[in-house]
Amino acid sequence: MSEVNPSLLLIIGLLCLAGITVWLLSIFVARRLARRARRRRWPWVLLATLAGLVYGGPAYLGIGYLARTFRRSVVGWVIAQVLAAVAVLLAAVYLPPRVGPRPLAADLALLLAAILLALGPSILLALLGPRQGPPRAGEPAVLIQAEKLHKSYDLGRRSLRVLRGVSLSVKRGEFVAILGASGSGKSTLLHLLGLLDLADSGHLLLDGADSRTLTSPQRDRMRSQDIGFVFQFYHLLPELNVLENALLPVKTSVGALRWLGARGQARQRATEILRQVGLGDRLKHRPRELSGGEQQRVAIARALINSPKILLADEPTGNLDSHSGAEILRLLKQLNQENKQTIVMVTHDPSLTQAADRVLHLRDGKLK
Repeated sequence: MSEVNPSLLLIIGLLCLAGITVWLLSIFVARRLARRARRRRWPWVLLATLAGLVYGGPAYLGIGYLARTFRRSVVGWVIAQVLAAVAVLLAAVYLPPRVGPRPLAADLALLLAAILLALGPSILLALLGPRQGPPRAGEPAVLIQAEKLHKSYDLGRRSLRVLRGVSLSVKRGEFVAILGASGSGKSTLLHLLGLLDLADSGHLLLDGADSRTLTSPQRDRMRSQDIGFVFQFYHLLPELNVLENALLPVKTSVGALRWLGARGQARQRATEILRQVGLGDRLKHRPRELSGGEQQRVAIARALINSPKILLADEPTGNLDSHSGAEILRLLKQLNQENKQTIVMVTHDPSLTQAADRVLHLRDGKLK
């Protein structure tokens, strides 16, 4: 019996190692990219199909995972893909051999059927979408969980301690007001909750995601899609009209090329939200043509355009008269009651906390 060539064994081993490495890397890359597929899955379906045609087997396990997204377990997808591959192999082995000439169209049809069978799990799971079921029984539906947040700022040779171990829990659909004097750290806390800044120490979970483990692109995505901001000074662009200001978050989140396809639906949604906040007849007006209360309504519509899970309001009535401030407060309460919008509002005015489900007091860098 002839001996096996060691060089051949080495080559086979290296090929196996390379295949495993590519498989693992493809899953790792896919897991990172799949976070972007939460709302738009069709681009990943197309990517999985093209990769399967060009690259082959390992791409099914990696790129195809994009179709399922990181919210689902990959085990079911792998099982479905293996079963599809086994079906293709069995069909190739046990189908009767060709007798006589066969038309080219028949060969192409068989090839297309094999490709669709191999890519079937990717397409099917992409159509099903991510798993987003209700919380399990007995578990609180907590959207924001902050524990012992500390934040300081360096002022020359000394350090200013703003937050000293703030702990906070906000449930889905809850309206929480945080009351505190000027300089108590309300805006700093809101910046941490909105991922505009990072705490010096402590833990912050937003919908189960640890803020310290998120990469910079992941934080950007959460700020764009999951969090809406309403500031005291509106921050509307004066050269844009009401509708264009409300559409800004969509334009920045989808990019120039995707905006061409998403423009129609986005304009329809922005129009609906502006009508909901009482500005349906002001779509073409510039900010200078609006009152302070109307400008703040535009800012609220802009914050809601991407259907955020959390709405953060930093002194939303601080720049308004009492009548306009009361209207904005009623609007926030309406959004909370009718749309189940989770709202965290910070203010120094005790009269504004009456609309909230719960009121917390920020004193000496801690929540009371």
